[in-house]
Amino acid sequence: INNPAIIPTYDWIVNLKEMFVFMNKFVVAGLMAGLLSVGAMAYASPLVTSNIPLDSPYYKYLDKLEGMGYIEDITMEAKPYSRLDVAKWLVAMDTTGMEDYLLVYYNEMAQDLAPEMEYLKSGADSFDGNLKLRNAEVKYVYYDGNSANCDYEGANASFQPLNKNNNGYRYGDGSNGVASFNISGSINEDVALSLTPRFSYDKDQNGDASLVEGYVKTHLGVWSIEAGKQPLLWGGKGHNDAFAYSNNATPHTMLKIGLLEPHTFDNGFLKFLGKANVNVFYTDMGDNRLVRFHKGTKPEPVDDMSLIGMLVDVAPTDILPLAWNAFLWLENLIRTGSWETTQKIQRMRVGTILQVLMLS
Repeated sequence: INNPAIIPTYDWIVNLKEMFVFMNKFVVAGLMAGLLSVGAMAYASPLVTSNIPLDSPYYKYLDKLEGMGYIEDITMEAKPYSRLDVAKWLVAMDTTGMEDYLLVYYNEMAQDLAPEMEYLKSGADSFDGNLKLRNAEVKYVYYDGNSANCDYEGANASFQPLNKNNNGYRYGDGSNGVASFNISGSINEDVALSLTPRFSYDKDQNGDASLVEGYVKTHLGVWSIEAGKQPLLWGGKGHNDAFAYSNNATPHTMLKIGLLEPHTFDNGFLKFLGKANVNVFYTDMGDNRLVRFHKGTKPEPVDDMSLIGMLVDVAPTDILPLAWNAFLWLENLIRTGSWETTQKIQRMRVGTILQVLMLS
């Protein structure tokens, strides 16, 4: 019900939508004010760590451990998780009586995250750093299929069947060879970085070299600041589910700001929200974009498209996660000074999934 072009004309549905929009704006405005005030207070800044890549098996492990009740601190909806996030869950985990296959998961993650876990247990003020090679892989993929006509109507985009959560990479027809490695970690307690190059060969594109992710992460108080390219997966349950933004598409170079760790409202007006987290990013989508402003009209080309995304999620209880997700397209606003087209895009693209998660 977020796209006016597809909203039914039933009055009760429209009124319900307006009620949710009002509630969302009121709650989110209060939440953002509360979270911004957190940054102005004298809280100790958490350790800055790199993020765990979205193709890591750790996300499957965490889903299983959470489902079996071993992670009491609910996982939030914004992925990737940081190494600090996962280390905190492992430190708090009671492995007494844990099933053998779950212990395999736990031990694999605990061995990799040992420096972060030791930092948390010791209460240290400094961190020596652990930047190193984390993963390297070489794989062979044989793709037998015709994806020439797999385009989206009215958009300069396409998809390839049976190829998902692959950061927008397409396999060539027949044999494909792919190699990649990840170097990531913290340089010290204030700076972390990650670099994942990818090399591939197939008969369609021949040789190709690209960067899956490459970013630098630091902080300003309790707020993390990330600059560079990285895949995101927002919303949804499960290690590869998403409502609006996922690693199906090619990652963009972006500026991303968020809390280093979720904040718990212990008192005050927002106490009923429990734990809260916020993530905001800005990225340039480039030129040659097509936007359909109204139903029944042809898509119009738009250049210099920029995207602002925001995800705010809260957990009033351990069994009730709520999220508010919004995306705003901006068309050449600064250059032209025209707000008209930007407003059209805003009405079409900005939405909320709060009501979806409340019903799920």
